[in-house]
Amino acid sequence: MNAQLTAYITLICVSGVLNLYLCLYVFIKRHNYTNIARFFIVYALSIAIYCFGSAFCHLRLF
Repeated sequence: MNAQLTAYITLICVSGVLNLYLCLYVFIKRHNYTNIARFFIVYALSIAIYCFGSAFCHLRLF
């Protein structure tokens, strides 16, 4: 695997981890954001799943 692809996959995985942390933070503070917290948690979790899926798809290609 070349270095550019490895850097790309690393950035995608870091993005997924940051989205998981953001999801966890909002989950813990959900009583402060009662109206929108549930939607945001689902949104952030969906983006994290997409990021990890995209990274593993790129890994599988090589």
